[in-house]
Amino acid sequence: MKTSKLLNTLMAISFILPLLCCQHTPPSDLESVFNNAGNNRKELETVIAYFSKNPADSLKLDAAIFLLKNLEGLKTLDSTSMENTQIYFTALNKYYLNQKSKIDFSAASIVIDSLNRIFIDSNKKQSRPIYLDESATVSADFLIKNIDLAFLAWQSMPWSKHVDFKVFLEYILPYRCTDTYGYNTRQEFYTQYKSIKDSVKGENSPFIAANYVLKDVDSWFTEDGTIFQYYPYLKPITFSNLTKGRIGACIEANSLKIAALRSIGIPVALDEIPNWGNVSSSHYWYKIIDPQNDTITTLITNQNERRYTQHLISGSSYDLYPEFKGLSDSIVRNYIRTVPKVYRRTFEKQSNSLAAINNENNIEMPDYFKSDRIKDVSDQYLNCVNVDIKLDDAPQKSQYAYLCIFNNTSWIPVAWAKVNSNFCTFEKMGKNVVYLPAYFKDKQIIPAGAPFLLKNDGSIERFVSMEKQESVKLRMKYPFRIYVEFWESFMIGGRFQLANKSDLSDTITVHRIDSLPFYQTDVKIPNKDHYRYVIYQFSGIPKMFISEIQVYGEDENGKEVMLPGKVIGNPGRYPKTIDKIRDGDNLSYFENQDNNKETYVGFDLGSRKKVTRISFVPRNDDNAIVAGDMYELFYWDKRWISIDSQKGDSDKTVIFNDVPKQSLLILINKKGGVENRIFTYLGGKQFFW
Repeated sequence: MKTSKLLNTLMAISFILPLLCCQHTPPSDLESVFNNAGNNRKELETVIAYFSKNPADSLKLDAAIFLLKNLEGLKTLDSTSMENTQIYFTALNKYYLNQKSKIDFSAASIVIDSLNRIFIDSNKKQSRPIYLDESATVSADFLIKNIDLAFLAWQSMPWSKHVDFKVFLEYILPYRCTDTYGYNTRQEFYTQYKSIKDSVKGENSPFIAANYVLKDVDSWFTEDGTIFQYYPYLKPITFSNLTKGRIGACIEANSLKIAALRSIGIPVALDEIPNWGNVSSSHYWYKIIDPQNDTITTLITNQNERRYTQHLISGSSYDLYPEFKGLSDSIVRNYIRTVPKVYRRTFEKQSNSLAAINNENNIEMPDYFKSDRIKDVSDQYLNCVNVDIKLDDAPQKSQYAYLCIFNNTSWIPVAWAKVNSNFCTFEKMGKNVVYLPAYFKDKQIIPAGAPFLLKNDGSIERFVSMEKQESVKLRMKYPFRIYVEFWESFMIGGRFQLANKSDLSDTITVHRIDSLPFYQTDVKIPNKDHYRYVIYQFSGIPKMFISEIQVYGEDENGKEVMLPGKVIGNPGRYPKTIDKIRDGDNLSYFENQDNNKETYVGFDLGSRKKVTRISFVPRNDDNAIVAGDMYELFYWDKRWISIDSQKGDSDKTVIFNDVPKQSLLILINKKGGVENRIFTYLGGKQFFW
């Protein structure tokens, strides 16, 4: 009897002991996450408990701990705060399903504008997005499902088997790379793309598998940032609406691609430029993490030359368009966007980030560096150097200094360094970029020295204004980008014609465009006869862009005036319709409708008139000097100092005298415009930075 009881006791112990062993005590460093989760604490604890049951799930438990440890500080867009925009994305999705074709900017504009005509302004108000603490809202069910699916892809896909656990944690497991994500996104993308492994049998390169995914995503999603320039109230976009609307800027396009690639076990990161060095915008792209198969060995130099670098960083070079005769020798073509720094957005907190270093010290810092999830990867892309700087005396308690680039209106910090006795070293800086050393105090950039050009050989050229002065003859307020030249080239071969018959059967050609029309161009018409119809004929040219056409003639007193008339011809491709050729806006433009028989645009003057001059503007960026507009020139000396204001001349130039030599300059059109770029003047040419 005693033996039987003993056996029963031993059996009970043998049954209970494994259960006791499986009771996992959460790591102590998760306690702060659990505390911050508030009422959601139980959801997080459930994840740990779930993967603690089976010793075979030890790696999944480690993955769960990784996710939970890094939840603290994350914010997620609350979709209910964006309900004003829901109607647009629902309509875009319906359009896509009905048309079964990719939504481009034109199609999106038709849908959005049609809704705005119905609802007037009720939905166009800018939403007030709300961001929720991730640890307080994420569910156990979601995290468990995400972990299981991530492991399924990692362990079953041929291109993932060589990926180590650390890379898996950082670049496959995370379910988000921005502040919005879809609940079922990983499952949906995995179901959609898992069969790719059958299409690439024998291939273990993630790049080959990724090509299938990326090609598919590009077939139904349009990357076009101009959509938000026209309709800014659509942002920010929830991930659900992103997949419905199927159009967005680079951040939206790449967050979508990253989610798709990670779903099938391809390790991928989101890399970014906080601001281009010579353009006022940031940029984002995906980066596949696979040193074994990554064949990229060349680096970006930021030298202004015809070199294709978009395979390194998308958008870093413009397409290699042809160059055309007719451009002044004093104009320097711009071929590239320069890159000062590259950072990687991570799910994991970065202990060497400025935010992490100053977590306890509460040091004031620029907004960009308040994130503890950015990692400097500049040397993976750039031919970069470390820069040693002696700074001006620091304001009180300024422990850190920054290098800033100019973003058309102000100086933006892109790098930081610890100050030691007014000296500091900025690591891994992109060359051929102009920087301003600065401190940051009371939410303001405080110059800490003269701006300088980091030259291609790694040396520094400081811009310190000299007492010696010079005259400058300026043609642009912004660099002449080669794609603008390409836009303008579409008018080459076009003809301006006059006619009196409504069927235009009696047209005569009074001007043919044989060379590049550089911004606004005036054509004098010597013909003394009177005509009713004035047209621009582009037959034989498959694609046509025109910004403005104005027709001038004589009034009853012999004075030259602009002639009114009704627009006629090709209706254009919405929203770039024919009315744009006379709306007074040099930035808006007409784009021809491909399937329309009319290969012209122009005016019916209502009756026969004597035409004396035609003024036209090709599609452009409105950054050349405009005759009659007032311009103000500034130079930098710890702040922008005005030199003078002058009117643009008829030869598309503006001249300023008494300009300090070796200055960093900026030219502003007082009439308006947002693109204003810093430049230096040498040998009669403007060099923009």
